[in-house]
Amino acid sequence: MSSEERRTEAEVKIFLAIANPSSLNEILHLLKDEINFEVVNSVLDGESCLKEIVSYQVDVLIAELGLPKISGIKVAEYLSLECPSISTIILADNGNLDFFRRAMRAGAREFLMFPLSKIELVSTINKVYQLTQKRQRKARSLLVEQPSKHSGFIKSGKLISIFSGKGGTGKSFVIANLAGQIRKFYPELNIALVDLDLQFGDLACLYNLQPKKTLIDLIPIINELSSAKLKSIACSLDSQMDLFVSSAHPELVELLSSQHLKKLLSAFRNGYDLIIANTAAFFREVHLDLMEQSDLLILLTNPEITAIKAGIQLKNIYQRLGLKDGKLVCLINKAASWSDIKVKEIANSLKIEIIGEIPFMPTEVLRLINAGRLALDLGPRRLAESFEKLAKQVGYKIALSKEGGSQ
Repeated sequence: MSSEERRTEAEVKIFLAIANPSSLNEILHLLKDEINFEVVNSVLDGESCLKEIVSYQVDVLIAELGLPKISGIKVAEYLSLECPSISTIILADNGNLDFFRRAMRAGAREFLMFPLSKIELVSTINKVYQLTQKRQRKARSLLVEQPSKHSGFIKSGKLISIFSGKGGTGKSFVIANLAGQIRKFYPELNIALVDLDLQFGDLACLYNLQPKKTLIDLIPIINELSSAKLKSIACSLDSQMDLFVSSAHPELVELLSSQHLKKLLSAFRNGYDLIIANTAAFFREVHLDLMEQSDLLILLTNPEITAIKAGIQLKNIYQRLGLKDGKLVCLINKAASWSDIKVKEIANSLKIEIIGEIPFMPTEVLRLINAGRLALDLGPRRLAESFEKLAKQVGYKIALSKEGGSQ
C-alpha cells in the first residue's frame, strides 16, 4: 500500500495553526510517518484558522498560543462553544502557568511546550482524539436513552438577578439572607446561589467558605454540563441549597463569554428550581445577557445620591434593552427613618416598584457578617422580618406563591 493510499484511510484529521514557519515544519516532520494522522491544512494566523477550519472534517486542531490576529486562546474558546467535536491542543514556548490555566479554561484539551518530541506529540493527539470520541459516544447514548427515562420532561428553574451599579450597597449580605428566607418558606425547592461578580465576589466569605473550585472551572466542560458536573464544583450549604463561587483569580474574568453564560444558565435552570445570581458593580456583555434572561431583576440601592444615580443608569440600560415592564423592581438597603432621602423620594426618582426595605443596622449586620451567620439565625427581629417580607414578595413575583406579603 502506497503512502498516499494510507493517508486516505487516516483516522485522525489534523488542522495546524502555527505562526512560526520553522515550528510548522517541525510538526509536519514529526507527523509525516504517522499513517493514522492526516494534516488536512495549515494556516499562519487565528483569523484564517476560524475561517477555514469549518471547511474540513477536523478532529484535532494544533494551535500556537501567540497566533496573530486572533490568539490561540480565543480560537480554542470559540471552537469549544461552536465546534465541540474539534479538540484543541495549544502550543507555547514557555512554561508560564497562567497560560496553561487560560488555555484549559478556554476549552483547550491539552497544552504542549516547545521543543516537541515525536512521542509526546503523537501520544497527546491520540489522547485528545480518543477522549473526544468517547464523549461523543456517551452523548449519543444519552440522547437515545433520555426519552424512556425522562419522558421528554425538561426542568426550567426561575432566575433572579440582583444588580447594583455601585459597590458597598450590601448586595452579598442581602442575597445570602434572601436565599435563607426563601429556603425557609419553600423547603421543597432546590436553590442555587451563583456569584457572577467574577472579579470581587464575596458570597463565599459570608458563609466562611474557602472553595477549591469555581465557576471558571466549568468553562472547559461547558458543552457537557449536567447536574452532576454542576454539583462537582458547588459548595453545599445544605441538602437543598448550593453555592457557586466566583474565581479566586480576577484576571480570569474575561474567560467567561456571553456564550458561556447562556449555556451555564441553561444548565442551572435544568438543575435547580430557583437560581439567585449576584452580579458585579460594573457591566460587561454577560451582565446584559443576564438581565435579558432573568425572570426577576432586583435593583439594589441605598438612600444616598451616588447609589440612586447608579440605579437610574441601570434602569435606563434595562429600558434600552426593551425588557418587559414589571420584571424590574427596586430593593432599598440601609433604609433609615432619619435619612435625608426618604423612600418615597427614591421611588419618585427611579419610577419602579419598591419591593422592600432593609433597615440600616450597621453594628448588627457587621456582627452577623463576621460570624458567618444570617439575620434569621442571630439577627434582631426587625432585620429578620424585613427579609421575611422580601422573600414573600419575591415568591409572589416569580409565582413561587400565590399571595404577596404586605409592605
